[in-house]
Amino acid sequence: MRVFQIEMAARTELGEQLRTARTAKSLSQPALAAVTGIQQSEISRIESGAANPTVATISRLADARELKLSLTPQH
Repeated sequence: MRVFQIEMAARTELGEQLRTARTAKSLSQPALAAVTGIQQSEISRIESGAANPTVATISRLADARELKLSLTPQH
């Protein structure tokens, strides 16, 4: 149960970070979908923490927002 909670918290945090980065660039979800080729519905699911995106998907989203991906240790 604890592992599930950690994973869900990580998905939520990732989604919040991606949403913040998207809105900072004044991009709508449909505009980001057009740039990345990722469906708007998938972007919505990622941002809400409901999706489990692949590294490739996260990389495409980060590249579109000119973000650098980095891994940090869990607390």
